[in-house]
Amino acid sequence: MSAGETTLSHAAENGHAQCIEILIRAGLDVNPTGDLYSTPLVNAAKNGHTAAIQVLLRVSSAFIYLFVKIYVYETRFINNENSECNNF
Repeated sequence: MSAGETTLSHAAENGHAQCIEILIRAGLDVNPTGDLYSTPLVNAAKNGHTAAIQVLLRVSSAFIYLFVKIYVYETRFINNENSECNNF
């Protein structure tokens, strides 16, 4: 492992999909950047590790889905709140 490289990035770079799953369950950041500002997903993709890519995308997709759900809920709430205020 090079200086500044995270454990998750190292596992992704070497295609250790099971290790990636364990590290993610342990709470490691899915999108840390190493020395070259590359994420674990980029490291896995550069080396063609499809199983590692699938694990990282599955987790990233869950976070993106949650973010979108929260954003949509907040947007609806704010829009409804503003429209009610305009009625006074």
